[in-house]
Amino acid sequence: MLELLSDLPADIKVTPKYLEKPPEPVLRLLAYLIEALDKFRKRNDELEAKIGRNSSSNSNKLPSTDSPLVLVKAKGKTKGRPGAKVGHVGHRQAMLPPTRTLEPSPYVRRLQSEMENFRLFLRQEGEPATNYHAERLLRFAVL
Repeated sequence: MLELLSDLPADIKVTPKYLEKPPEPVLRLLAYLIEALDKFRKRNDELEAKIGRNSSSNSNKLPSTDSPLVLVKAKGKTKGRPGAKVGHVGHRQAMLPPTRTLEPSPYVRRLQSEMENFRLFLRQEGEPATNYHAERLLRFAVL
């Protein structure tokens, strides 16, 4: 207990004479306080180590500023394979009949009518793969 005297601030005056025969409750209180202090110091060291990691999980940094090269550990442990158990009968929602039918736009109808021209270079030998005419027909759909 005498080694604790060296850690005391200068304004606290305690000499070894005071510690010769302290009452039992005071000794228990001192033991409790020393143990609590050790816990707080340990927790403080852990938190300071976290601060040093410099990531968005422990600071006000945005997650987009974290390095993409650092792998983030998954939270929790996964047990087994994903999905349903073997033998489980799945359920699907039945398809409903459509409430309305939309007519294709003029652009879609034109693309459907010219579809064979887009593959012309596959059927006719000598036709360049970069069919300028077909590319010009596609231009309106891209723009």
